[in-house]
Amino acid sequence: MNLSDPFYQFQLTSSICSSVAIASTIYRLYVRRSKFWVDDGCAFCSMLALCVQIIATFTPLSLSTGVARYYLMITAFYIIVWTSRFSILFSVIRIDPSKFRKRALLSGAFMFFVVCAFLIAQLYWTCEPQHAWKKWRVPQCTLSKQVAITQLVFDTVADLVVLIVPLQLLVVLQDKWLRSRLMMIFSTCMITTVVSLVHAIAILTLKGPAIVIVALVESSISLIVCNLPVIATALLNLGDHSPPRLQPTGNSSNSAEGDRQMSVRFLTHSPSQTSASVLLTEPPLVLRHERSLGFSTRPSSVMLKPDMDHPPRI
Repeated sequence: MNLSDPFYQFQLTSSICSSVAIASTIYRLYVRRSKFWVDDGCAFCSMLALCVQIIATFTPLSLSTGVARYYLMITAFYIIVWTSRFSILFSVIRIDPSKFRKRALLSGAFMFFVVCAFLIAQLYWTCEPQHAWKKWRVPQCTLSKQVAITQLVFDTVADLVVLIVPLQLLVVLQDKWLRSRLMMIFSTCMITTVVSLVHAIAILTLKGPAIVIVALVESSISLIVCNLPVIATALLNLGDHSPPRLQPTGNSSNSAEGDRQMSVRFLTHSPSQTSASVLLTEPPLVLRHERSLGFSTRPSSVMLKPDMDHPPRI
């Protein structure tokens, strides 16, 4: 394997990054198997697009498959990136209690779909008129600055939407778990923004295979980032599973004495309404052993005789 060959560089980059992205998605789907929702479906679609990108990357080079292979790789790139944004956006929609904001975010999700379709169409109308790159050994279209600027603008606006909405919800929500989930979404969206900026700068400044390599890395990172909030929440929930502890009732200062003492009151059949109290200095479980000595553990069935040496006062 010649690592200086762009064909093998694409394969190596795709193998390393895609394996981590697919593993994170499979774990996410396993965690969410009983609560599957639209955001999980978007992550699943993104993983399917990543599998298509992997197949295209490992397709043997030939004159008949080279151009189709490139189109598949770049089209899958846009689908992966934007379906990952769909997943993050629908995660916020699922948490948001406001119906008005949910409708606004659903409108934003529709705009994300329109932008993704526009970027894919822009790729084809930019590359199809060019014929020279289709004859190269490793076909790769030369993208113009118009493509880079358009992608940079749409990526920045989309990431700002996904960043601002969690910040607004942090002011409204009081639930600690939901706030921590939103903080995770906010943190991971910043990673996607940085990677998108790097890819746009690469289109403007770099040439050749480096642009495709950055695109492969960005597609995998986008999928990993949309899975991170779910994975982090699942790991935090695993750490919170501790056995329940019985809390003492009443005053805490008397809890130790209450565990060692139990007061039992017996009523006597006497005109003076004499009563006697028995103070046990051992836990109540000791009463179980008194059955073998012939004592009854039922207070209502015991009648205490008054002491005849000390007759009751009338």
